[in-house]
Amino acid sequence: KLVAIGRLDLLNADLVLLDEPCAGLDRIARNQVVEQVANWRCAGKAVIVTAHQAKDLEDLAWSAHMFLPTDVLLPSPHYARGGSTENV
Repeated sequence: KLVAIGRLDLLNADLVLLDEPCAGLDRIARNQVVEQVANWRCAGKAVIVTAHQAKDLEDLAWSAHMFLPTDVLLPSPHYARGGSTENV
Protein backbone atom coordinates (compact mmCIF):
# COMPACT_ATOMS: atom_id res chain seq x y z
CA LYS A 1 0.00 0.00 0.00
CA LEU A 2 2.79 2.42 0.80
CA VAL A 3 4.37 1.80 -2.59
CA ALA A 4 1.04 2.45 -4.31
CA ILE A 5 0.58 5.69 -2.38
CA GLY A 6 4.13 6.71 -3.30
CA ARG A 7 3.34 6.07 -6.95
CA LEU A 8 0.22 8.25 -6.64
CA ASP A 9 2.39 11.06 -5.36
CA LEU A 10 4.63 10.80 -8.42
CA LEU A 11 1.61 11.20 -10.73
CA ASN A 12 0.99 14.66 -9.28
CA ALA A 13 -2.75 14.40 -9.97
CA ASP A 14 -5.19 17.05 -8.75
CA LEU A 15 -7.59 14.35 -7.51
CA VAL A 16 -6.51 11.38 -5.37
CA LEU A 17 -8.87 8.47 -4.67
CA LEU A 18 -7.95 6.11 -1.83
CA ASP A 19 -9.87 2.95 -0.89
CA GLU A 20 -9.18 1.87 2.70
CA PRO A 21 -5.64 3.31 2.67
CA CYS A 22 -4.92 2.43 6.32
CA ALA A 23 -6.45 -1.05 6.38
CA GLY A 24 -3.97 -3.72 7.41
CA LEU A 25 -1.15 -1.27 8.14
CA ASP A 26 0.73 -0.96 11.42
CA ARG A 27 0.73 2.32 13.36
CA ILE A 28 3.93 3.62 11.74
CA ALA A 29 2.66 2.95 8.22
CA ARG A 30 -0.75 4.47 9.05
CA ASN A 31 1.01 7.61 10.27
CA GLN A 32 2.89 7.79 6.97
CA VAL A 33 -0.36 7.54 5.03
CA VAL A 34 -1.97 10.25 7.17
CA GLU A 35 1.06 12.48 6.64
CA GLN A 36 0.90 11.98 2.87
CA VAL A 37 -2.83 12.78 2.78
CA ALA A 38 -2.11 15.95 4.78
CA ASN A 39 0.62 16.88 2.28
CA TRP A 40 -1.78 16.43 -0.65
CA ARG A 41 -4.40 18.59 1.06
CA CYS A 42 -1.82 21.32 1.77
CA ALA A 43 -0.85 21.20 -1.90
CA GLY A 44 -4.48 21.93 -2.84
CA LYS A 45 -5.31 18.46 -4.12
CA ALA A 46 -8.75 16.92 -3.70
CA VAL A 47 -8.51 13.69 -1.72
CA ILE A 48 -11.41 11.24 -1.55
CA VAL A 49 -11.05 8.36 0.91
CA THR A 50 -13.33 5.41 1.56
CA ALA A 51 -12.91 3.81 4.96
CA HIS A 52 -14.83 1.66 7.39
CA GLN A 53 -12.64 2.90 10.21
CA ALA A 54 -11.93 6.57 9.56
CA LYS A 55 -10.29 7.28 12.92
CA ASP A 56 -6.78 7.76 11.50
CA LEU A 57 -7.93 10.31 8.93
CA GLU A 58 -10.74 12.07 10.80
CA ASP A 59 -8.66 15.12 11.72
CA LEU A 60 -7.90 15.71 8.04
CA ALA A 61 -11.51 15.47 6.86
CA TRP A 62 -13.10 18.60 5.51
CA SER A 63 -16.35 16.70 5.22
CA ALA A 64 -17.52 13.13 5.55
CA HIS A 65 -20.59 11.25 4.46
CA MET A 66 -22.08 7.99 5.64
CA PHE A 67 -23.68 5.50 3.30
CA LEU A 68 -26.56 3.73 4.97
CA PRO A 69 -28.15 0.39 3.98
CA THR A 70 -31.08 2.37 2.55
CA ASP A 71 -28.70 3.89 -0.05
CA VAL A 72 -29.23 7.33 1.48
CA LEU A 73 -26.21 9.60 1.67
CA LEU A 74 -26.11 11.62 4.89
CA PRO A 75 -23.52 14.04 6.13
CA SER A 76 -21.80 12.75 9.22
CA PRO A 77 -22.33 15.22 12.09
CA HIS A 78 -19.09 13.97 13.67
CA TYR A 79 -17.09 15.62 10.90
CA ALA A 80 -19.15 18.76 10.43
CA ARG A 81 -17.11 21.92 10.78
CA GLY A 82 -18.71 24.77 12.66
CA GLY A 83 -20.93 22.51 14.73
CA SER A 84 -23.65 21.68 12.21
CA THR A 85 -24.10 19.42 9.22
CA GLU A 86 -25.10 22.45 7.12
CA ASN A 87 -21.41 23.19 6.64
CA VAL A 88 -20.69 19.73 5.24
